[in-house]
Amino acid sequence: AMHCDLIVEPGAKLTLQNPSLAFAGQKGITVGEGAELSIEGGLLIPNAGCSDNNVWRGIRVEGNPNEPQTPMQQGQLSMIGTTIERAKWGVQTSSGIVSVSGATFVNNEVGISFSGYRYGTSANLSEITNSTFTINDEMPQGVTPAFIALKHVAKIKIAGNTFQNVLILAFPAPKKGDGIR
Repeated sequence: AMHCDLIVEPGAKLTLQNPSLAFAGQKGITVGEGAELSIEGGLLIPNAGCSDNNVWRGIRVEGNPNEPQTPMQQGQLSMIGTTIERAKWGVQTSSGIVSVSGATFVNNEVGISFSGYRYGTSANLSEITNSTFTINDEMPQGVTPAFIALKHVAKIKIAGNTFQNVLILAFPAPKKGDGIR
């Protein structure tokens, strides 16, 4: 169980192969400006005994929103085949470089969130491909889930993904959540 944040400091590189990590509430992973985190396979979940609403914070990828998307200026996250369950935000960034492929996001309040980054007319280097986003259990009170949230960003590659809410309970359509918001 992780009772503290896992922080990848600026300039550092960390590779996690098939990790099985359970985070306490409000704890998660932070990838600093100029840092790089690669996660290959594995499972990232809340520690059921010590988190609010059985939710952990998720992964935050930091960067400098006033600079181009280069490894020196932005945090980088690469996830291949990793599962993230019950996070506030599975992955959250503004200017960080996020590459997700073949990942699975289950019962997250927001699967992946991008907000507030445009650098001139440059394409955003982030991409989400061949991943699955699923809701199959009730969300905390008052939460309308989103699989991918985009706010003031442009040109992010999103391709070949599956979005599914298989929750049997009869909620009105707006409460079932958003595929891409």
